[in-house]
Amino acid sequence: MRPEQIDETAVNIFAIAMKDKLRIVRERGKGGWYDSQDCTIEDLVDFFNLQTVKPERDYVDIGIFAMMIWNRKMK
Repeated sequence: MRPEQIDETAVNIFAIAMKDKLRIVRERGKGGWYDSQDCTIEDLVDFFNLQTVKPERDYVDIGIFAMMIWNRKMK
């Protein structure tokens, strides 16, 4: 496999894990990260920072919060 294929495959697998986790959380009634009235960018940064210092880090959660922050900053 070429390096670019390895990169692309890794990103796709990680994206699937993120999508699965987001679906599960949505099914539990959580959401609204995209609405600045429901969740500020500061809230998202705080959630991200909390995830990065947990002893048992969940790297999918870290990736999800990074994605949310990145998308909100792109608006």
